[in-house]
Amino acid sequence: MLIAAAILACILLAFKYVPVCSEALIEGAFQRRERNWRYSKLMNRKTAHTVFFFDYACRECFEKNINPHGLELDGHGHLPQSFGGGYTCYEEVPEKARRIGIFKPQKGDSAKITVRKNVFGEIIAYRIEQTNFADEFGEKQTQKYREEWNAHFRAWEGIQAEQRGMTIEQYRVAEREEAIQKAAKILDITPEEVIAAGWHERLFEAALEATARRLSRKLGKTVTAEEALRDYAKRIDKPTLSEDIPDPGCIDFCDNDKHRWEYVETSTLTEAWALDHLTQCKHCSTRMNKLRQAYLEPAGPECFSDEELPAVKMTGMLPKDRQVHADNCYRCRLRFNRWRDEHMASPPGPECLTREDLHEIHTSGKIPETCRAHIQNCERCRLNSTYHLQHYVDRVTPFPRLRLTSLQRAQRTA
Repeated sequence: MLIAAAILACILLAFKYVPVCSEALIEGAFQRRERNWRYSKLMNRKTAHTVFFFDYACRECFEKNINPHGLELDGHGHLPQSFGGGYTCYEEVPEKARRIGIFKPQKGDSAKITVRKNVFGEIIAYRIEQTNFADEFGEKQTQKYREEWNAHFRAWEGIQAEQRGMTIEQYRVAEREEAIQKAAKILDITPEEVIAAGWHERLFEAALEATARRLSRKLGKTVTAEEALRDYAKRIDKPTLSEDIPDPGCIDFCDNDKHRWEYVETSTLTEAWALDHLTQCKHCSTRMNKLRQAYLEPAGPECFSDEELPAVKMTGMLPKDRQVHADNCYRCRLRFNRWRDEHMASPPGPECLTREDLHEIHTSGKIPETCRAHIQNCERCRLNSTYHLQHYVDRVTPFPRLRLTSLQRAQRTA
């Protein structure tokens, strides 16, 4: 009897601790590991697990063409996790499982986790080994990212064309013409010179070139665009001094349009707490006084007339040729913003988009034909239609979120 019990115990131990099969758990670009706890109803206790995070997408995601942007389960039966603006693939093994091998992956290493299971399907051991995942899938990752980006960009072009009542071709022609005019203004050259140099296709470089020319005139020496870019990067990376950081109490004050407008127009505030804060806070008082000074500057010949602004309340918009002045004149921009906000707060008229119209835009990505003309003359409806068009694009062609270490490596070495 004892012998039979001993034999049975040995068989049970063998079932529990002897591996009978192995399988690949996950393979990809390793990110990090974390400790996690799982509650087991069978054991009525928590057990520790080690969670291994990998960049999206792992081998299984690529082989099965899994899309992580929706809420469907990924290839491992989990919901995709998001961190740092991107998605991860992950798997976990019991902390009590025996580790085989000495390879310890670092962030970005191509690695594969293989597990060994007992007859009950429990993981009793695992091995982490280095693979050629990045070399094998690097180009596929890059190509997938480009395809997703191109699809998203084309969809956004469709939105802009839909908003303007144009075809894609007409929209691209209009965009090119706007870019030419913008580059000509930035560099103070003719449109023909812009086209000849191709500045309309490189607006950021055109802005850098204009900055370099302005610095050259100011300093009396030649400043190149590369030097202007390095100077800009240094200013961006410059650590913020403690005295430059506003007090947390400034947030409620500075983000309040009512306070800003009231002080700029009247040089005082009706709310006692806001006036006390402004009096005691150097950061806010300096900022508000600069805005007040800009507002008090005499109106120029190009400034908005009293006859122009009431029309803004009706549409919430300015003619395109007047928008440039509003962008460069604080006094007129403030007045325009006040009237536009009144337009946005006013009740919609009978010609405005209905709930049914917005639902159609949300589901089809198309603006009803009867609403096209109205949207061109109503800021509220234009913004509402844009919001639902954005949701349509994000649902149909999501913004590409591939941010793999292996992808970045492939791009740097390409």
